[in-house]
Amino acid sequence: EMDWVELANLDVGAWTGSRWEGERIPLLREVMASVPEGKRIYVDLKVKGTVCESLSSEIDDAGIDFNQLVVMSFDRDVIRSLEEMRTEIYTALLVPLKRSRFSRRWSDAAAICRELEEIGADAVCFSWDDRVDQSFVSKIERRGFECHAWRVNTLSILSKAKRSGIRSVITDFPKEFVEDLAEAVD
Repeated sequence: EMDWVELANLDVGAWTGSRWEGERIPLLREVMASVPEGKRIYVDLKVKGTVCESLSSEIDDAGIDFNQLVVMSFDRDVIRSLEEMRTEIYTALLVPLKRSRFSRRWSDAAAICRELEEIGADAVCFSWDDRVDQSFVSKIERRGFECHAWRVNTLSILSKAKRSGIRSVITDFPKEFVEDLAEAVD
């Protein structure tokens, strides 16, 4: 393990070429402070514990407009704690759409909404699945929650997500995705 001082001194760009030599890992507050007006940053929290207090401090130090920030996590306790601490922060629970361990049924909109209400989240961000359609999304949105999706990695999936009413998407291949979009527009 490394502490912040050690991480801050790492050259994380040299391996990609001389153009990036000397690049350092920025602090989260620096990244948030650089978000252009009218754009959003999605912060995916993959840790547990007292991260909410540290994140709250980073947000204050960055001076970011709360409309530009979405905090996501699979950990419902993290989302609940953040909502209890800072209700103005937009939160999204990450939910893999899959079969339950206890039944043969897939995640349903009503169960997702109950979970979001219980923890105080503003939105759900689920793994893309072809069973998602406009009916599924509208059931969640009628209850006051926005729907976002990750693992949207092809233009055909993007088209399906758009038709279903998904508000935003996350891809594993941003560079290739942008190139494919540019080709499709040309």
